[in-house]
Amino acid sequence: MHLPPHLPTYTDEDIRTKLHNLKEEFFSALQTGNEALATLNSSWDAFSQMVFASHKILAEDTISMIYSFVNLSNTIVPALLEIDTAGNVIHEQLEKDITTILEKNLDQFSLEDSAEDISGLY
Repeated sequence: MHLPPHLPTYTDEDIRTKLHNLKEEFFSALQTGNEALATLNSSWDAFSQMVFASHKILAEDTISMIYSFVNLSNTIVPALLEIDTAGNVIHEQLEKDITTILEKNLDQFSLEDSAEDISGLY
């Protein structure tokens, strides 16, 4: 993170307000997807700079609130990445399976064939 030489300090109220907004943005981004996550990253950087500039004067409960949110996000984000990765793997396998089926001679099947009738062919 690149920090300017002199940062203003922020009050506990400033930090708490920004943290509240960041939480709302975080949960909204979880529902919305990748574009919102990119915006969230920018907001997170700005928040990090605010905290860095003011960490020596923040109240203990404000710091606890920050740690709580960081721990929450550090729990949720890896799980979401794992789910996203699994979804991509499933999608790729499905595409491969469909391609395999379509590459076979489908003329041999009729609309009357049941799944049991053709399952032995694969």
